[in-house]
Amino acid sequence: MKRKTGKKLSMGEKAVLAMREAVAELILEHRKTNTPLVIWKNNKVVKVSPFKMNLP
Repeated sequence: MKRKTGKKLSMGEKAVLAMREAVAELILEHRKTNTPLVIWKNNKVVKVSPFKMNLP
């Protein structure tokens, strides 16, 4: 992968991009099936509608 400037991405930057892509795919899949996302919020496990989550 390369940046718009043509400079190669660091391993950390590649990892962040891969994680964002995976999260976006997960949210979209949950939207298709109308299945709540289970997340950790305020020291608790909670179910959240995937339609309330922003895509990264």
